[in-house]
Amino acid sequence: MANKTIPQLPEQTGKTDNDLLAIVDSGETTTSKIKVSTLLSGLGSPFIAADGTNNVVPDYYATTAIDSSSSENAIIGGSSNQITTNVNNAAVIGGSTNSITNRFDNAIVAGNGNSNAARYGVVVGGQNNQLQNGSQRGVIVGGINNTLNEGLQSAIIGGNNGDINLTWNSVNIAPFNSGIYHDQSHGQDEGFGLYNAPNSYIRQTAGSGTAAFKGGNASIFNSWTCDIAGQTGNVTKFATIIGSESSQITGGTRGTVLIGCSGRTGLNSHTTYVETLEAFTHVVLNDYSNLNFTSDANAAAGGVPLGGLYHNAGDLKVRIT
Repeated sequence: MANKTIPQLPEQTGKTDNDLLAIVDSGETTTSKIKVSTLLSGLGSPFIAADGTNNVVPDYYATTAIDSSSSENAIIGGSSNQITTNVNNAAVIGGSTNSITNRFDNAIVAGNGNSNAARYGVVVGGQNNQLQNGSQRGVIVGGINNTLNEGLQSAIIGGNNGDINLTWNSVNIAPFNSGIYHDQSHGQDEGFGLYNAPNSYIRQTAGSGTAAFKGGNASIFNSWTCDIAGQTGNVTKFATIIGSESSQITGGTRGTVLIGCSGRTGLNSHTTYVETLEAFTHVVLNDYSNLNFTSDANAAAGGVPLGGLYHNAGDLKVRIT
């Protein structure tokens, strides 16, 4: 073959381990050959190209750790991690037996046995946590056996056996068998929260099941076995339970709050239930000028509920009839 310059040589677009390159050691006059894999390993890179397009795995992995139908992915460190079919722009960093499936722009960072089938979501640490197909822009941080399914912009942090299903902008912090089940078909009601709430739920039917809840802007704080229950056909919104045991807010109410209550049920809208109230300074009737009645009958006609406070020319009264 006649001498040719490098630009005149035919171009090879593929590469195999048996491809050879010419190499000259510094200070030597002899030209040698070297395999592509030997050259790359000599540079100290811990990664190799995986199956598919622009996928990278640690050099001790078989290329099947990333499926050939996936592209632009990486597995960095860890053991027995995998990226399966039709995944794009995803990464598993460290940990073991973690998997990303069927989606794109997501990640798993450390942990064990975690799975991510979401869009734009991440699982950070923990064990056996799941971002399921249909979840978007969600995150699970730590904990065990937590599941985020069919939700948007939601998070589970720590705890175990926590669920968020069909919700928007929701958070479940340090759950213990606690869950939020919202009826997304009802609309874009949002803003649900469970905060260190063991065995507590925001769901349709109080006491059992995982039926979808209709409503929005509902929260349970530091509670044990509590429910905010929309019930069939009813919408419950702006409901809050704080520091309670075995308490419920029933379906069809709005603006209902339980504070420090045990074994109580919130039945009325725009009502705050308090087990015992202690005032350090004053108890004030803001609308006192319109709460001046001469009798219980007049107070009832004026809208004062049974047990409600009113006054008669400054004398404090409680409506009992």
